[in-house]
Amino acid sequence: MKLNKLVIVAAVSALSSLAHAQFSGLPYFSVAPTTQVPGPLVSTLTVAPTPTGLVVSGTVTITAPPGTYSGTLLRFTAVRPLQVAAWIPPMTTTITQPGTDYINNPVGNGLAFGQIYSSVDTAPASNISTGLWANSGPGFNYYNGGLGYSITSAPFSYAGGAGNFLKLTYDLDFNYSGPGGTYFFTLPTYASINTVPEPTTMLAIGSGVVLLARRRRRARS
Repeated sequence: MKLNKLVIVAAVSALSSLAHAQFSGLPYFSVAPTTQVPGPLVSTLTVAPTPTGLVVSGTVTITAPPGTYSGTLLRFTAVRPLQVAAWIPPMTTTITQPGTDYINNPVGNGLAFGQIYSSVDTAPASNISTGLWANSGPGFNYYNGGLGYSITSAPFSYAGGAGNFLKLTYDLDFNYSGPGGTYFFTLPTYASINTVPEPTTMLAIGSGVVLLARRRRRARS
């Protein structure tokens, strides 16, 4: 039983180590939070590393003065530098937006809509996007009706090279006509790179689990 446990732990540890090895530095904002609303933007957003990518979390308030206008409501891009060496196992990218995140729209909000994008440089198959729940009117709008999002790309390979990044872009447009008010955003939003386990690794994990279950049944009988 100890041997089978070691097989499982070793396989999972190998996948975790590979995830860490994909990056050569810490994430940062390549495009700071910005807006085309002609009013102040106050952001507490920070970008931090995760074992498999990055997370942007915090709050944003954007005050809209009285009037009629449209454009970019909120946009930012966070990046994390990738290692130079190529990756042999196939990878996937994932965007995750928890259902607890929301936008609170002021009176006068016409329509707020947009996308979250994620990609790995030099790997076109890694490009994915998910719609930000189109919403009109004032009040709370939870992403995807409170269910959140989790979108994963098809498997891809990475040829390596200097100056490449995992990217996460949040891009929300809007139109407004009203007496003025405040948009309020709360996040986190995640971007990750995931290792697609090779068949031999999955077989090792699966065999270990099956053998462990058999031994437990025998021990009970």
